[in-house]
Amino acid sequence: MTATRICTVDACTDEHAAKGYCQKHYARWRRTGDPEGTYTAPIPTNQLHYLRNLVGLPAEGPTNDMLQRWLDQENDDTRLAEAS
Repeated sequence: MTATRICTVDACTDEHAAKGYCQKHYARWRRTGDPEGTYTAPIPTNQLHYLRNLVGLPAEGPTNDMLQRWLDQENDDTRLAEAS
């Protein structure tokens, strides 16, 4: 009787499909280049500028003042949620 091969990704016990991975991890490896699926492709600069403009941000990204206001707002929201 031959032993069934299993996926080489840590803590995965699924049956081997290809390249040492199970079907799920092999598909992630083909899609992202990483069987764990943690890699995400960068957004092209022209698309990033378009999206920033769409939501009212400068093309270079949020300013330090904007970031500070968002952090302050998030902290206020957290405090309100904890108080209720």
